[in-house]
Order: sequence, then C-alpha cells, then structure tokens
Amino acid sequence: PARATGRRILLVDKPDATQSYFWIGNLGIARGDSDRVALDIANTAYGGRYTSILNTALRIQGGLTYSARWSMPRYSHAGTAAISSYTKTTTTEKAVDLALRTLSNVRRDGLDSLSLDAAKTYIQGQFPTRLETGDQIAAALADLAFYGMKRDELEGYAARVAGGRLEEVMRAIRRVYPPGEDLVFVFVGNAVKIRPIVGKYGRLTEVKIT
Repeated sequence: PARATGRRILLVDKPDATQSYFWIGNLGIARGDSDRVALDIANTAYGGRYTSILNTALRIQGGLTYSARWSMPRYSHAGTAAISSYTKTTTTEKAVDLALRTLSNVRRDGLDSLSLDAAKTYIQGQFPTRLETGDQIAAALADLAFYGMKRDELEGYAARVAGGRLEEVMRAIRRVYPPGEDLVFVFVGNAVKIRPIVGKYGRLTEVKIT
C-alpha cells in the first residue's frame, strides 16, 4: 500500500445515529520496521493508554468521549496509523479539531522526558503479562515464525524499550505520524447533521451504511 496524499473523507450515513464515530490516519509501518520499538514508546505516550496525550485531551480534560485511541497494527506490509474515537453528534467538530491538534502538536514537539519515561515504564510493566501462560508463549513464538523474526525480538524487547532515547522516538514520530495535509478521515454518523461539518476537512465521498 502507498501512503495517501492530500485529504480525503468517507462519510457513512447512519440516519439514526446520535454519535459520530471517526477514524483519522494514514499508512503506518510493517512488522519488522527498524523504528518499531521507538514507535511502541511513542504510540503508548500519544494514544495507547488511559493517561495518553490523546485520551487526556478528548476524555479527561475535554469530556467529549469515553475513549480516544491511537493504533498502529503491523503486518507483512504496513498497516494503518490512526486516531479512533466517537462523540455526541453535536460535538463532532470540537472533538475532531481537538484530535487533529494533538496530532499536530506531537509531530511538532515530540515527547518530553517525563512522558518518555512514563511510557517506557508502562510498557515494561505490561509486557510480561503477555507471556504468562503456555498458550501465550506459543502464540508469541508462532508470531515470530510467521514474520521471520528471531527470539531476541521477545527476549531483548524490555531492554530495548529501557534503552529508548528521546531523539530516536522524536525522529520516528516525524517519519511515520502523518502530517495534517495528508490524512484520510472516516465518519459514521447522521449525515444530515454532520455533512456540513466534516466536509471542511477535505474531499468528501458519502455512502449509506446499508
């Protein structure tokens, strides 16, 4: 897949919707990308836990949603890198604009040292729980075999996270996180009410949910 250029919007009309669900993003990275550990740290800080930058802005401070996340799945080829959230129909514009602002800010400013250390500590605390049972270990080894990766991907992971440097994380963010002018938006909501709002973000295509 190729990274999208420009701005495109897909609006999926669900006439009875009382909320707007939205995804905003572009192309991410493949499973074996050289910046994968740096991006694990960045993704955790930006939108991968409850106290992330994104969730803090939209939920904790803004009161606009119950959940706002940044996800970057990795396959043999690059997957997506995207914000996902939802909000009341009446606060669609406010929530989307705030989400875009957080993305712009993190691309421009990166993370501070406190956010970096907090994300690293969080990952190191969560990682062992993924390898507690025989089933989990077998699945992890099968995943390594499928993607042609070595055991050190697991055995050395915690040490690589601990050694992650701020400049590496900032470089990875600026390489992979999409700039504001190159974004794909997907909205599911009441088109009559949100069409005038979402149309401001770029070239609009509309379909019915049926």
